[in-house]
This record gives sequence, structure tokens and C-alpha cells, in this order.
Amino acid sequence: IQNTVAWSQTINIKVENQLNPLCYSETSFKLITNKLPQINLESDYILCDLEPSIYLATDPNFNFWEWKNKDNTIISNSFEANLMEAGSYTLRVSKMSNGITCENSFSFNLTRSALPQIQRVNYGELGTNYIEIIASGDGNFEYSIDGTNYQNSNYFTNIEGGNYTVSVRDKEGCGEDSSEVTIIDYPKFFTPNDDGFNDYWQIKGISKFPNSKIFIYDRYGKLLKQLSASSLGWDGFYTGKKMNSSDYWFKVDLDNGTSFSGHFTLKR
Repeated sequence: IQNTVAWSQTINIKVENQLNPLCYSETSFKLITNKLPQINLESDYILCDLEPSIYLATDPNFNFWEWKNKDNTIISNSFEANLMEAGSYTLRVSKMSNGITCENSFSFNLTRSALPQIQRVNYGELGTNYIEIIASGDGNFEYSIDGTNYQNSNYFTNIEGGNYTVSVRDKEGCGEDSSEVTIIDYPKFFTPNDDGFNDYWQIKGISKFPNSKIFIYDRYGKLLKQLSASSLGWDGFYTGKKMNSSDYWFKVDLDNGTSFSGHFTLKR
């Protein structure tokens, strides 16, 4: 006979004499199916390298527990265990119910997440501005170039010249790393009209090169202004007179063997 009601069902039995139906016997019993003990664990766990161990626990009402690592070494015979090493584990449990012991087992993995570490920062400047953060580690990382706004991609485009503190951090809080990068760029125009916006023209990111020199010329090659790295920038004046709206040229010497030149527009 197969039960038709799950877990518990009363089974009635009648035995009858084929020659005399009035001669019979009846009885009944309960057919009970014990549920397997359920193990409330995840199939994968991640342990940050900053932490010495991870604490796991299952149902304390079982009658038996056996935690084993990949080497078949018993770690714990309690409902709880502190696991330190990465690898595969197996938990075997049993529970007695209705006079019968039922057993179940469950396997899971523990991965130690290496701390994120910036290996290098690739970047482009002078009009092809980008930052690419190359980091090592096996966690789930996110990236930032301002320490506040983070994104999943390690690639940043359309950024202005300047000094940046780039960062990578683990989304689960397993460490972070940061580095400094300077993007050299210059405004393509400025508007010296004393409105507080774009009133001065200066190389962005130049403060990281304190001995650098910037030379500004008109279209005929006449030197109009020499700037230092600490200067606020050119205000559009030459010998006390406003220069006309036009294109102007510049040359930069960073004093480290690097120099570059270009042009920009003064708008009034």
C-alpha cells in the first residue's frame, strides 16, 4: 500500500475468510513519514581577508552535527562552527523523531576575498581624457574618482583636467585602496567678464608641477603673459588693456622633460 496523505495517515486493514465473509479480523495503524532535517545554510560564503573566521550555525534542535572540511577533518560536533580556511565543507546532521533517526547532509564553499589593490592607473589627457583603474583581488568591486560617487565600471570618460584620488572598494566592505592621478588639460575657451565663471585661463592639474612655466602668445607669436603653476591664471589683459576676442596660443614646460602646446579662445 502507498499512503495517499502526506506525512501521517491512518491505514485500516481487514482480513476476511474467502469461504465465510462473516469470519474476518480488522486492525489499523498510523503510517508516519519523518521529514529530513533541513540545513539552513548557503551554498557559498565569502570571508574577507580582514576577518579571522566566519561564524555559521544551524538548527540547535538536531541530535547530531558533524562539520568537516575538504580534508575530511572534523571541525565541530556542535550546531555552530567557526571556519577559517577557504575550501569546501560538509555538514552532516541527524534528528530523532517517532523513534527513528533521520540524517541529512549539505555541502558548501568558503572563499576568502583578497583585499582590493590598485595595480596601476591608465589615463589620457590633453583632450582625450579618461581614467582606467586596474585593481587586483577577487571580490565584487566598485570604483570612484572622487571618493563619493562609485560605479561598477573601472573606466571613466569625459573628465576634466585636475588632480584626482581614485579608489576601488569591495561592495561587501572587504577593504579598499586609493591612488593619486593628475590629468593635465586646458580650457578651450574662457570669458573674462568678471561674472565669477571662466574669468581666468590656466592649465588644469598644473599645481602638481610647481616648477612648470606657461607662456601665452597672440597669433603673431608675441608673448603676452608668463604664468607659474601657482598662478590664478591669465585674466585676458596685456599691459593693462583688455585683449580682443580671438584665438591665443600657449606653450607649457612641466620642468620634467615634458612640454606641449595648443590654443584656446578668449570670448567677451
